[in-house]
Amino acid sequence: MSATNILLVGIATVTATHIGRQLLGTSPSFNIPQLASVEVHLHPAAILGMLVLLGIVMGLVSVLFIRGLYWAEDRFDALPGNYYSRHALGMLCVGIMMYLLMRYSGHYYVQGVGYATIVDILTGVLSDPWFLLLLFVLKLMATCLSLGSGASGGVFSPALFMGATVGAAYGQLVVQFFPELHAAIPAFAIAGMAAAIGGTTGAVLTGIVMLTEMTADQSVVLPLIVVVLTAAAVRRSIMRESIYTLKLLRRGKVVPEGLQAAITSASRVRDVMRTDVTIVERNDPDTADAWVLSQDNNTITIPDMTDQQVVTLSYIVAAADDNFVATLHRLQSDGAQIILVASECGELQAENIIGVLGPHEIARHTESLAAML
Repeated sequence: MSATNILLVGIATVTATHIGRQLLGTSPSFNIPQLASVEVHLHPAAILGMLVLLGIVMGLVSVLFIRGLYWAEDRFDALPGNYYSRHALGMLCVGIMMYLLMRYSGHYYVQGVGYATIVDILTGVLSDPWFLLLLFVLKLMATCLSLGSGASGGVFSPALFMGATVGAAYGQLVVQFFPELHAAIPAFAIAGMAAAIGGTTGAVLTGIVMLTEMTADQSVVLPLIVVVLTAAAVRRSIMRESIYTLKLLRRGKVVPEGLQAAITSASRVRDVMRTDVTIVERNDPDTADAWVLSQDNNTITIPDMTDQQVVTLSYIVAAADDNFVATLHRLQSDGAQIILVASECGELQAENIIGVLGPHEIARHTESLAAML
């Protein structure tokens, strides 16, 4: 991310936060009074072990969520009919699920974003671990049926819901089997929420910081770090793709990460272009062994010394400081075959061309990038 992007993101964040606080106040999204007097430490060592185990569980939950969502999407795509009939079938199943929940439990629970249910979990209204696990399964099914059948929606709120149910159920079991640890169940639920975000989306720091802000409780930071990092590591050990990148990969898109993304985004056209060619205008009398520019049809004629012939290629124009990957995208979208690098903007002249990028230069630079990773 460039300094300009960071500046713009910072301005947007401060502006949105200020407006939100003016309209909504500064109260936390999840107000949990009992956490105000509970300090969650990583000692004794048993608590640390419990948190690591919760992270492993949430990593497996993340894998289940990601694979379940795209499994449902594939199953609905394979059904006969059109988009509307498939979506109607998916939402019919969700409606039946909600009806049964209301009939036998008195609440819908899994409908909508589920923030009311999350608050009930954090405040101890919902405490039966087996019912919490049932809510997790039903929310997972409802989300997969909705999004898999074509509904428009996100994975953020469902991840929070499922993380809260699994984390709270896990905390209840810890309290039942190890009462001497005096574990705070809401802390396990919050850690589960952050781990679900970090594990499914890969946004580890976002999950930690966001849940700290949403609960306005600094005492949960250390448990969040342990659980979220463990969940993300477990998910990546099983499958590298997050819930977002997997969709892009299924569409045939390349999703660079980490060092690969940094190296790729840092490449400029000037790093790849060759400069050892002579380019002249079409009406220039001295065209021997030179590349002949024809602006009438945006082509350039290149002498092929091997076959004693000439090759005519279409071109696009780029600046030396243009991003290499972005320029390649433009080359592909325009259907051109070669890139001419100009020193000045405006009408292209042969004397303004300072370099060229062809298939050989692109392949050579790609090989050098691969050797660095």
